[in-house]
Amino acid sequence: MSVEAIVKENGLKTSRIYAGRTLKIPTHQKN
Repeated sequence: MSVEAIVKENGLKTSRIYAGRTLKIPTHQKN
């Protein structure tokens, strides 16, 4: 696996986690 592929995959996982947190946590409680 190339570094670019790994970075892309990690980016997708991170954005999914972030999206999930954003939906659950009110906007005023951002990190």
